[in-house]
Amino acid sequence: MVDCTSISVEIKQKMEHTENRIKGLYSPTICEEYYDQMDQELMNFIPEKEFEAYKLKSNISTQILLTQSKRLQELKNKGYIEDFRHMELYRLIQSFYEDQGKSERIKNFPFPRQYASVALWMTWVFAALIPFGMLQAFKDMGDSMLWLNILFSALIIWSFFLMEKIRGITQKIPLKALIMMCPSPVSPGP
Repeated sequence: MVDCTSISVEIKQKMEHTENRIKGLYSPTICEEYYDQMDQELMNFIPEKEFEAYKLKSNISTQILLTQSKRLQELKNKGYIEDFRHMELYRLIQSFYEDQGKSERIKNFPFPRQYASVALWMTWVFAALIPFGMLQAFKDMGDSMLWLNILFSALIIWSFFLMEKIRGITQKIPLKALIMMCPSPVSPGP
């Protein structure tokens, strides 16, 4: 049986663009290294023939859990485990299926459009009100410092619209693509 708690297998998505990279100059090679090492890691737990069959499937993780369910049933049929343990182990595999489905939905869906609209409206309202909110603070400094209200208001409004622009770009990209665009310096495995 395979211990699925320490293995994560994913198929490359179109948005990852691993072909024709300028290695080491702009985008690190962490994606290629991750996928190269993943095959070797899985081979420690799965026979080569079984692994080759998994590679033909679109969702390797689900196929591994399906195989585990079948093997668990075989163990029960042969009398190696009793009904209670079989039921508990099957419930654990079912929990893995549910968690995997939830993770894939989060990973593959962009932010909803309503989030984008509300965020933009709130940014406009904030931009309209920020100069009035800061007016009293600069007036308390003295009339000669009142002109700083314009400068600091513009700076704060600019930073919020910059964040809004970044949100607009990243809204259309699923979470998985965002993760691949910002690779971690941590190595993918031991």
